[in-house]
Amino acid sequence: MNGKIAILMKDPGSAASFFDADKISIFEKNDCGWELMSELSFPSDIKTEPSELRAATLRLIEDMGDCRVIAGAKISGVPYTELDRCGFSIFEIEDYGPGLFEAIAEDMENAGAEMSLNEKMISDARPIETSTPGVYYLDLVALQAERPEVSSKRAMKEFFETTPFVELHLVCGHIPQWLEDLPLDISKSETADGKIKAVISRKRCG
Repeated sequence: MNGKIAILMKDPGSAASFFDADKISIFEKNDCGWELMSELSFPSDIKTEPSELRAATLRLIEDMGDCRVIAGAKISGVPYTELDRCGFSIFEIEDYGPGLFEAIAEDMENAGAEMSLNEKMISDARPIETSTPGVYYLDLVALQAERPEVSSKRAMKEFFETTPFVELHLVCGHIPQWLEDLPLDISKSETADGKIKAVISRKRCG
């Protein structure tokens, strides 16, 4: 994130959807906080025919320069697709007000940290320690999507044999049977998309 956020606005100053917006206000962070840097007039006759809508969206993207974060009441369909394809981080917001920019910036920072964690996890093909000492994380679904040759044993067997840990937070399609046979406490829940989220720790004596 380069410190710039674009907001879809409708006069006199409320957040708007892509099709209701009057303008795009671009804010930039400086030593004094977030300040309005520029405003782009929104096409009043924007068309809903896909090819014309795509062309209009691409013109707006070009006019936004190096800003790659945008927020509005609703962004969907062709505009969402083109913004996403051009590398924008897209946020849907209920209203425009104090604290919005820092909330978006914090979400971006957290997403960046999670992305870095996932990239290292995939590169190393093993659980990665989080910012909490002793707590590790492995998304086996994401890992095997990128590296299908990596089995659950290859990703985790050495970890359980050699790594002192407090908890392993595991995302998987199912709990591998060989894990069930180890002296581990495993608590699990199912997500809305059918994945298993498990918290794994070593069994305590007594």
